[in-house]
Amino acid sequence: MRFETINAAENPSIDINTFAGLNRLEKCERNEFEDMLNMSSDRYPCLAPAKSWKAAVSGMTNIRGVIAPKYADGEITKFTGVAGDAFYYEGEKKDIETDGKVIPDGDVCLVDFNGRIVICVCDGDASAMLYYDYTATGDGTVKNMEKGVYDTTFSYTLYSKGDPEKDIYITNYIECKDVNWDEYFKQGDSVFLEGFTNDENNTVSLDSKYQNVEVDRAISCIVEKIDEKYPHRLYVQLYNRDGNRLVFTKETATGVSVYTKIPTMNWVCVHNNRLWGTNPNGEYVYASKLGDPFNFNTFMGLANDSYYAEIGTPGGFVGIVSYRDNLVAFKREYIHHIYGDKPSNFSIPKQLSDCGCIDIRSAVQIGTALYFLGYGGFYAYVGGQPELISRKLDRRYSKAVGATDGQKYIVCAKSGDGDETLVFDTNYGTWHRESYVDAVGYFRWHDGVYIADDTTVYKYGAGEPELWGCTSVVIHENTFDNKGMNELWIRAKIEDGAYIDVFANEEGGDLIPHGRLTARGIKDYCVPVRYINGEYYQYRLVGHGRAVIYDIEYKDAAGGHQYR
Repeated sequence: MRFETINAAENPSIDINTFAGLNRLEKCERNEFEDMLNMSSDRYPCLAPAKSWKAAVSGMTNIRGVIAPKYADGEITKFTGVAGDAFYYEGEKKDIETDGKVIPDGDVCLVDFNGRIVICVCDGDASAMLYYDYTATGDGTVKNMEKGVYDTTFSYTLYSKGDPEKDIYITNYIECKDVNWDEYFKQGDSVFLEGFTNDENNTVSLDSKYQNVEVDRAISCIVEKIDEKYPHRLYVQLYNRDGNRLVFTKETATGVSVYTKIPTMNWVCVHNNRLWGTNPNGEYVYASKLGDPFNFNTFMGLANDSYYAEIGTPGGFVGIVSYRDNLVAFKREYIHHIYGDKPSNFSIPKQLSDCGCIDIRSAVQIGTALYFLGYGGFYAYVGGQPELISRKLDRRYSKAVGATDGQKYIVCAKSGDGDETLVFDTNYGTWHRESYVDAVGYFRWHDGVYIADDTTVYKYGAGEPELWGCTSVVIHENTFDNKGMNELWIRAKIEDGAYIDVFANEEGGDLIPHGRLTARGIKDYCVPVRYINGEYYQYRLVGHGRAVIYDIEYKDAAGGHQYR
């Protein structure tokens, strides 16, 4: 074994004054860290701990979805969302109308649509759509979005008068002596008819590829009026796939249902005053009538009509999100971009393959970019090919729930290598790691970000920094010479009651403590390090409480090769 003389004049000081976050790759920059816990970019380019999460609402059981209440003041202190099979608004459990339906098992999506919280629950290929009206006109109960008459013992009679090809006005109505129709429908509602003996009198389902059905079949049955003099008569207009009017074939029947039909959807969003959704089978995208989340079967050729599109790519839909002026519908390996503002110009021309979203809860818009989790990691999408932003994390994730404060992309992610909360600062392009929360959803309220797990709703970054730490990348200075470090300088501001412990190791050995730094204002701290001599070394900082690290400098000695 031979050591060459180390020339002291060639032993430089290495200064780090910009800290670039987490990097788990094999080769990194000096200002990056291979491991972190509860670190933040809040003081970039300085290094600082993250503020802790503060419990805003606790004591719940099996939280499945959260949303902001409309009229709450100040901080969030009461739960609004779905927990178990119940819906709560501002901490109060709401009754669900008693027609045999409850909030079933499955994934929960909550959106606010003009005074109503829409609850979409999907379990496989089945879904339930409910809503809660929180306005002054609401009656305080959760209702099914599908409404109508399902009593198949009643007798229904169909009447028509007029010729669609000759007459300007056509009369169609459904009469049932046992029903006052104004209890269920209003003018403009689209109703679905099923159970009539003559199949031409039944409405064709959206999921039956209505563009291909015969021209004598109605795809849309619109309530024209409910006459006070004849409350048992429901006057309607019928339209075929081309928007042409139809008439009933006269018939009297039992075993009939008349109701507003909501398509099967696994995820919904609000965009340009319409409720949009995707079918889990991957074939359909739906949009409600303008301003009306209850009507998905209005096809009269008008600008406020419902909308429906068939999608030909393989695989099921993961979900849909509103993105800038358009929408993005995700499959696991496809991205479909939806343009337009009315049925006559809605189009889905884009079809990006080999990169989709695997967990719709990860999709969050920040600025002009849409961030989401795909098979390859986390991506940023601005309308072209998505850009992978998580290469430095060096992991593959299976699930993630995303959140944002308007600048940071906060994701609680699951992987086979461990679950973790990661924060990507979109301004600086840096990743940091915080304490893990098994999140199910989030919402923003005023200046706060609220993230919920199974039992608790937390306000992100509302508490004081607690235990934190970071481990430097492997320092080898890109040379095969032996290296040594015997002095570590840290310029920091440490608040009263806080501290920073300093550790170092050589060649992957145990991290040896070398001192504790305590509050002394803004100060240059010199940490004497027992001389390290080897091919590489690392240092680690572990702290508690508030601190800001401005610079780190270490004395690096290099010289000679070690022969083994």
